[in-house]
Amino acid sequence: MRKCSVNDKNLILLEEIEKELLNNNNQNVHEKLPDFLKKTKKTLQRYNKILNLSDSQQFELLKLKEKLEKTNFQLKLLLDNANEGFLYVNGDLKIEPVYSKVVKNIFEYDISGKYIYDILFDKKNFYKEVLSEILSSDDLKAEVLLSLLPKEKEINGKIISIEYKKLENGSFMIVLRDITEKKYLQQQAKEEKEKLKMIVEVVSSIEQFLEIKFEYDEFVKSLDYYLKDMSAFKAKLHTFKGLFAQKHMKHAVNKIHFIETQIDADNTEYISALTYRELTEPVEKDIEEIKRILGDDFFEKFNYKFIEKKRLKKLYSKAQLLGTDVNILTELKELMYFNVYEFVKPFNSLINDLAEKYNKKIKFIYECDLFLPDIYKSFFMSLVHVFRNSVYHGIEDEYERMEKGKKTEGTVKFKAVRNGKEIIVSIKDDGRGIDTDKISKKAGRKVTDEQIAEYIFQEGFSTNEEADLVSGRGVGLYSVYEEVKKLNGSVFVKNKINDGAEFIIKLPFIEHEREELILDVLSEELKNLFRECRYITEKYEYNANYKCNKFSSSIYFKGDAENMIFIQCDSKGVYEIAKTVLYGNVDSSVIEEHKEDVLKEVVNILAGKAIKTLQDYNINADISTPFFYEKTFKAYKKDIVFSNFSISIGIKV
Repeated sequence: MRKCSVNDKNLILLEEIEKELLNNNNQNVHEKLPDFLKKTKKTLQRYNKILNLSDSQQFELLKLKEKLEKTNFQLKLLLDNANEGFLYVNGDLKIEPVYSKVVKNIFEYDISGKYIYDILFDKKNFYKEVLSEILSSDDLKAEVLLSLLPKEKEINGKIISIEYKKLENGSFMIVLRDITEKKYLQQQAKEEKEKLKMIVEVVSSIEQFLEIKFEYDEFVKSLDYYLKDMSAFKAKLHTFKGLFAQKHMKHAVNKIHFIETQIDADNTEYISALTYRELTEPVEKDIEEIKRILGDDFFEKFNYKFIEKKRLKKLYSKAQLLGTDVNILTELKELMYFNVYEFVKPFNSLINDLAEKYNKKIKFIYECDLFLPDIYKSFFMSLVHVFRNSVYHGIEDEYERMEKGKKTEGTVKFKAVRNGKEIIVSIKDDGRGIDTDKISKKAGRKVTDEQIAEYIFQEGFSTNEEADLVSGRGVGLYSVYEEVKKLNGSVFVKNKINDGAEFIIKLPFIEHEREELILDVLSEELKNLFRECRYITEKYEYNANYKCNKFSSSIYFKGDAENMIFIQCDSKGVYEIAKTVLYGNVDSSVIEEHKEDVLKEVVNILAGKAIKTLQDYNINADISTPFFYEKTFKAYKKDIVFSNFSISIGIKV
């Protein structure tokens, strides 16, 4: 039974009063009316109290609503004026309608209702699955999966960083930041840092840099000559890329890398159109950067060293003949030869830079006390590839080394010694060793540790799937092998898995002061004969198995310079010699018929002129009758390259 409320009682009382009034019973009305009025007053007071309470609550609610609207407005202002964009993604992976102004500026159109994987990721289906998996995973798994999502993306020409947050209500909050300017500044700082590294490298090893620059200029001058042998061209080019990379010369490195890519793509049209300017311009750009900071005359201060070397060689030969004091001869020799220790020392920074790039800790230890003739320089330059391989393939990162129980810092050791008539060079690392399984897979047969050298020094042999600025073309070690072969040397590899690899190179010790002086004299006379032809470059070479070709002739020097001298050339050279030196403009068939006489006459002229010059250096000599020599022999030779032909002069050793 429902309990009567105050209002119910008042209504009953009111009805009773009405009845009494209708019956004219005023007495009863008067008795009941005060009680009714009293109760009505109380009811009105309670009602007013309720009304007052309701108004207060409504006022408070209104105040709260205004405060909330103000807070939302302030929050929106804050988000819209922040450098970050905020958006929310619901459980269906759709973007909620409310997002900040920065998001609008980034995408430049309304993205509400769009699927997040459609506008933010390239691999849409893959990332759709990842995002769905994150929403249904626990926090630990979700955190791992979140790390797989892209952290940056280019949107409408802007670089945007992306941060993901999984929310408890089964949705995402994504924070976007426009980091274009930051990236630009970082790139500028990186480029300035690289320029500084380049300057430090060049200044700290100026002699090596000038040697590299000189050798590169000679190489580019002989471009037509090298392009006849694409393997030799690639090997030489790859070595220069490694050396320029050591010096942080980005323009030179990038250009050579591009050329190598064109060679690999068999773009013969591009390669055949290569010019001297195209190859030298990037190097000059790097050099201009150095000059801009160090001054235009910086390199001019060091050029005299190249001029003096030939004089020193001639002086040394004279001193030998005059029986000069041994100490003076030693000092002259040290000035004339290059210091291997100083030549290898700059590779320390190369190893440090590559170690930093690949998150490795490596110590370079080098031991050497050798002064060697210039003939060895190209070989020591080529070792850049062995050092790069040791860092890239050999030494493990810190975590891998810790797992194997090794010191976190790896080591690369270089040692070069002379043992009698032999030079022994060793490059050893304590890395993972050479993986014979990878070698075997590439070779298509089982390869043992003892057979490694047979494969890794082959042209084009690489276990990398793709080439980059450091490795992958299979040219680096081939370049080393070619230089070793030129010096009649040999190379061995010792390998032990998880203990490292050691490259051992043995070279004959070659001294050619006398021969080099004679060849210098002969080459000067040769260039005098061809004054009308543009002289490009010359280079020395030691070859164990040298055989004169059909366009050759020889002559014997007698006396102090006793030895066999030879000259040989290509078919163009024979014609040029005949036309320029002997016959003038004659029919090529006549030249073909008398080519042996042409070469005999030229070698006789050169030898006769050389004798007069050699006497100035106290070298007495006489010559035999010119003849054709057909046997294979060891020779020390010099290639003289002209604009459209080449001639080799050499001495049997």
